[in-house]
Amino acid sequence: MRPHKWTYIAASLLLMSVTGCRPLYRASIPNQPMLTEKRQLDAKIGLETGTGYFNATYALTNHVLLTAGGNAWSNRNTTAQFGESGIGVFGFDEKSKFGWSTLLTTGFGYASVIDDVGIFEFPDNDGNPIQYQAQYIRTSIQPGFYIAGNAFDLGFALRASGVNWLSPDIYRDQRVQGLEIYFDPVLTLQAGTEAVKFFLETSLTIPTVRTFNHPINPVHLGLGMTFTISRRALGLPSKEKPNEQ
Repeated sequence: MRPHKWTYIAASLLLMSVTGCRPLYRASIPNQPMLTEKRQLDAKIGLETGTGYFNATYALTNHVLLTAGGNAWSNRNTTAQFGESGIGVFGFDEKSKFGWSTLLTTGFGYASVIDDVGIFEFPDNDGNPIQYQAQYIRTSIQPGFYIAGNAFDLGFALRASGVNWLSPDIYRDQRVQGLEIYFDPVLTLQAGTEAVKFFLETSLTIPTVRTFNHPINPVHLGLGMTFTISRRALGLPSKEKPNEQ
């Protein structure tokens, strides 16, 4: 078999693994803030493998931030939504363009999954497709660092999450209970102007503690735009004194 055929097969299998399964838990791409000053607002809108997602971050001070976001995903067999909010700390050095952040977030998710005829077929005794509905609360801590320039940003973060299942009681003859733990590394690239940047980001979902067997999407790739409102983005001089917090 020719090498390009192997490449095609590998790409097809990867696409099936990302879009073909019916996950009860679909991890959103971690929000990687890249704030540079007080009163800065960053709003990010993106698309990721059937998912639309939104993240916003606001700098209350030079070191305290607020964040909120969510995603919505739908295909023939699955509907899922998730929303979260949180608080964090950050720091940015204008001279080196190096910054860091740590977020603490919590959110609520919902998923409706139908198992029907297909590669993942789980009909009931009468041959009818089974529908599962799940709810969960996720609490996360996320350290990260970044380089934020005028036209190009690069960031990396690692989110550690605890997922507490609220329902269903039974999933594919398994008892749903307990707390699951996931790690989600994310790499983000942004390029554009101070006010508007295009971004490309990729992340992984790595389960470390599982309480029951259910499919997940391990690979995530997002594309979109980041909009920034700040004195710097608007080309205005800063009113802050050098040592003002």
